[in-house]
Amino acid sequence: EAKRAKVDGDQTDDVGERIAVVAAALTDERLVLPSVSSMALQMLASGAPFALRAPLEERHEFQTRVAGQIREALAAGAAHIAAQVAEAEAAVGSAAAELDARIAKLHAAAEEVKAATNKVDEHRKAHAERTKELSSARDASRSTAARVKELKREQAAHEKERAKFKAVEDDCLNVLVSGACTEEKDAKKLSDKLIKEMERMGTEASLLMSVPAVLMKKPEERRGFDEMVISSVVGILQSRIQAVDGLVADIASREQELQAEGERQDAVVETAMAAVAQAREAMTEVEAAKQACEDARASAQTEVEEFRFAHAAHVDKLTGISREQQRMRDISDTFEALAGRSTAALAADAEQPVAADAAAPAQPAAGDAAAVAEVADEHPVVGDSAAPAADIEATPVMKQVDEPMADATAVAVEVGGA
Repeated sequence: EAKRAKVDGDQTDDVGERIAVVAAALTDERLVLPSVSSMALQMLASGAPFALRAPLEERHEFQTRVAGQIREALAAGAAHIAAQVAEAEAAVGSAAAELDARIAKLHAAAEEVKAATNKVDEHRKAHAERTKELSSARDASRSTAARVKELKREQAAHEKERAKFKAVEDDCLNVLVSGACTEEKDAKKLSDKLIKEMERMGTEASLLMSVPAVLMKKPEERRGFDEMVISSVVGILQSRIQAVDGLVADIASREQELQAEGERQDAVVETAMAAVAQAREAMTEVEAAKQACEDARASAQTEVEEFRFAHAAHVDKLTGISREQQRMRDISDTFEALAGRSTAALAADAEQPVAADAAAPAQPAAGDAAAVAEVADEHPVVGDSAAPAADIEATPVMKQVDEPMADATAVAVEVGGA
């Protein structure tokens, strides 16, 4: 009798704990149907001990009716939670699809940045080539201009030399030959100047020795030898002038050619300048296009982050609701175990050896211990990440949660390296 009393006491304690679990669930706003009034649920929770403590065969019709109403309330709550799970799963799926679309958009934006970067590199290279061509054309034009300038200096020097020869001819030789200088003293000065200039020209000394005597004579006093000397002097001056004229003509011809070449090179410079300007304009356009692509990529990256957080929020919500669904299943199992408890089962339990009871104390039905603990303590916040993952039954949508997250991380790494 003492053993049977001990077993009955243990069973009573176990039943009371499980009834407490069911009663607490009926007043838990997260587990019951919102449309049922709190007073009605409180009534069921208060009646649960009176309806469920007695075995099935010993219950009155009123107790059975209350137990049926509790079953209906729990079933309605389970259906409500199942609808929330379905809605949350759909939201996770939609968020995952949105995240995948943003990831694809980010991939496309990264490819556009890559293509735009290649275009910028190509146009920068083309601009550098056009600039190099312009520099070469300008160097050639400057070189030609320098050569023209040098020729002009040479021409000026030759013209100055010719003017000097011509002055000797006109101001000295012709005056002495014509006898226009009547004063002997003046004639001697002109003769000395002529001899000095003729010496600079490299005239033979024998000829120069004869020149003063011949030129100092009056024209009518000169003879054949005198005319020969004068003719030689005139010929020397004329040859010098003609030589200088030839050099001047050659320089003028070369200068004309160089000027034509310079004009052609100036045209090349103008063309090169236009090409450089065009290349610079094209380069500016592709650089602006690249910047636009980079801005689009940054915007796409921001969208990926935003949708990744939104997706994670939906996943957290689904996790919390799925946890509550599992709790509801455990509580429903506890209720059904209580509601179906029969006298025969109690008798069979009473016949079990006490030693076996001591070795293995009676445990609540599956999920009761966790439910009792949650009833005794404050209820955790829905979606609390501290709850054990084993309490949640995985759904097909939840199994795919990590895939878009991994894609987003991979894209972020790829974009950062671009």
